[in-house]
Amino acid sequence: MGKNTNYDPHLLLTTCHNYVVLDIETTGLKTEVDDITEIAMLKVRNDQVIDEYQRLIHPKKRIPREITMLTHITNSMVRNEPYFEEILEEIKAFIGEDVILGHKISVDLTFLKKYDPVFFEKDYLDTLRYARKAFPYLISCSLSSLVEEFDLCKNSHRALDDVYATKELYDYILEKRGGIETIYTRNPYLDPADQKIVDQIDIPVNNPFEKQNCILSGYLSKFSKSTAEAIIEKLGGKCYENVNQEITILILGEHKKDLPTKKHAKVLERIKNGQKIEIMDEETFYKLIGQK
Repeated sequence: MGKNTNYDPHLLLTTCHNYVVLDIETTGLKTEVDDITEIAMLKVRNDQVIDEYQRLIHPKKRIPREITMLTHITNSMVRNEPYFEEILEEIKAFIGEDVILGHKISVDLTFLKKYDPVFFEKDYLDTLRYARKAFPYLISCSLSSLVEEFDLCKNSHRALDDVYATKELYDYILEKRGGIETIYTRNPYLDPADQKIVDQIDIPVNNPFEKQNCILSGYLSKFSKSTAEAIIEKLGGKCYENVNQEITILILGEHKKDLPTKKHAKVLERIKNGQKIEIMDEETFYKLIGQK
């Protein structure tokens, strides 16, 4: 399965038809002090739900009032429910070897890893990440906002409702964008001629842009800046607008030879202070992507 090796080694960039949808509710967002109050899962085979699991959980602490107002899970509801470690094995049995689908699923997995850091170190599908890529014009990609925007099944901040909403959102993304692979290889802001250039770029064996953080400065003679950025992202790199501590490559297009651009000057200053940044000229960039 294809993975996003730059941003997260466990985020899958390929369409899956067999997986487990998972959502948890918690007493708060801090994994160090908060804990799980509810878990729900759906087992999906060939895009169809074949089984579901839902369980309230005693979090070993009181549920704050503001959390109850959000999830409608009260302290009395969980008082006689099992602790998470008591149902851990049945949860693991339900998931098995499947990849996990969720909305901002990395947060859920952080809580779950408190109980089994090895088992929950799994590949996953994240509808939040996919939605941001597939629908970049949206102001909010929270699950509730997307449910309202696309008129999907209602979610209520309860785990079982949320897994069904997440499953429907995933199906919607696949239907509208043609697959997870498509949203990571096609930029919705590129016109067809520019997208054709990106599609024709082959990923080299010794990929020079995989896991690299890039910034472009100056004018590129062969194609637009957005096309160049789309090529870099296709090759597993990430592009930034501003110079920062993450930058590893500056791609320098045409500019006034007697004066560096502002970005170039900032990069030179960072190199002077010890940051390792490669300055790549335009011709080298074209050569590396097979556009001599």
